[in-house]
Amino acid sequence: MNEFGRWLQRRMDERDLNQPGLAIKLGVRHSTVNRWLNGSARPRPKYLRALTRVLDIPPEEVYEALGDLQKKRGAQDPRLDEDSREALHLLQELSGEGRAAALGMLRAIREMEQRYVVRSNGK
Repeated sequence: MNEFGRWLQRRMDERDLNQPGLAIKLGVRHSTVNRWLNGSARPRPKYLRALTRVLDIPPEEVYEALGDLQKKRGAQDPRLDEDSREALHLLQELSGEGRAAALGMLRAIREMEQRYVVRSNGK
């Protein structure tokens, strides 16, 4: 179990919630909650917001619990600078559609930069 999983389990225990009970309240499958607890998946933003309601805790607490995990993951990858870690964090918080749109914009920017570099080097 990772840090977020341990945090979530503590909050569930405080409210006498088991995995199936939390899953029902959130409208997800029991296996989804299990993956959150064991660290093989992370909740999407809409479920993070739902956790704040179901567990009756401030949103900051949920994001802080998840943020600690993200900082450690980013710190483990020496190839990522601070801007890259922030970009990944922001992408992870987007919905599927938002993520697809953001990636499309990034690809378009990369293509424009590549064209500019080719033209600049060709003069």
